[in-house]
Amino acid sequence: MTNVECVSSVLFSCIYTLLKFQSDIRLHQPASDLDWNTMSSSGVTLYPAECENLINKLVQSFWATEQTYMEMYAVCTQDSTSALGFAEFFHLCALRNGTLGMKLLNYHTSRGGQMIGVEIRRSIGMPEKKDMSAEKLMLMAFDMEKMLLELMNEIHLMARSKNDMSTDQYIDSKLMKPQTQMLTIIQNHIRGLNESENLWTYDVLTMKPFVSKIYQMIGLGEMTPIFRSCSLQGNVCAATNSVVSNWNKESLEAFASSLLC
Repeated sequence: MTNVECVSSVLFSCIYTLLKFQSDIRLHQPASDLDWNTMSSSGVTLYPAECENLINKLVQSFWATEQTYMEMYAVCTQDSTSALGFAEFFHLCALRNGTLGMKLLNYHTSRGGQMIGVEIRRSIGMPEKKDMSAEKLMLMAFDMEKMLLELMNEIHLMARSKNDMSTDQYIDSKLMKPQTQMLTIIQNHIRGLNESENLWTYDVLTMKPFVSKIYQMIGLGEMTPIFRSCSLQGNVCAATNSVVSNWNKESLEAFASSLLC
């Protein structure tokens, strides 16, 4: 046997003995002393069950909110309401929540999480037909988005308590700040609607230009057929720049980026 072979053999023997010694210590260590939430051969924090369950709940909440927004969209397209600007706004909100849900699900599965299949129902009760109005629907939208923010904050705190830095960073940077801006957008629309002369004026002169700008920012340049067919489309395009100049650019960009896969 050459000197190199001797050295290699001794080195291998030492490494094997050391690994076996560490393994024996681990096996005889009391289970209560092991931190299973932070153990990983790669040094990456494992996925705490508490965070996994809350992420599951948030994904389902996104999809429930998406479904509710689609019902609100349908209400605004009816002849009794006929608020096509609000209809398109709720349509965008539905797409936003569906997209956020899919993005979060991708993160969830990349961490090894399992999606729990449940029946998705709307997240908030719809008002009776006689009580349906654009203002009422906007208040519902605010309540839904606020509930989502509260759930995000719960996950944020849980992730920190479990030392799950990956989930903490994802929720903080990808969801919580844009969600706060979304609430501001809805709140501003509610205030503007209350201050306007009537629903038709606000729908045509504010909501439609706002929606048009969001579509432009995500690169589509056009709305759904029911919106495009509106005879007031020319006025909408002309008013877009003057209306959106009053809105916070960061909020608009946050809304638009949430719609992109």
